Amino acid sequence: MKDADFLYISIPYVDGVDQEEPEIFRPLIQSVKQEIPILCVNPDRFAMEGSPPRPVVRQGSIAQMFVEQQADVYLVGKPSRIIYEAALKYFPIDISKEKILMIGDTPETDIRGAHGAGMDAALITKTGVMAYLLEKKGEAIIVHQLPL
Repeated sequence: MKDADFLYISIPYVDGVDQEEPEIFRPLIQSVKQEIPILCVNPDRFAMEGSPPRPVVRQGSIAQMFVEQQADVYLVGKPSRIIYEAALKYFPIDISKEKILMIGDTPETDIRGAHGAGMDAALITKTGVMAYLLEKKGEAIIVHQLPL
């Protein structure tokens, strides 16, 4: 890694296995030289995987740890408005964003991104990340805000 020009955050695994706790990656993150830019193309912190579904660490959790260390992290994807604008260019018909409804299960990326792009959004609460968070309603729920 010492000769790298930038770091790309891919789906974080340990020996090919999804992890439920982001802290397992902190020692590796702390070992990365901080002067190179870091690219995160999917800022979701968790995803629901497996059967039964369980929350597993995703790129946004890793990006957040780099942000905490004052690293230069570049987010490309939700919630960045750029990704929504790019997607609109590929619609097969000309439609205004005011007529589009973004449906997602993650407030910090899906819903925040849609609102930032001037679109309406619907939060799914019966499945996905939000359903998991609501099941934990007796515990503190912390949603971290990554910079846009």
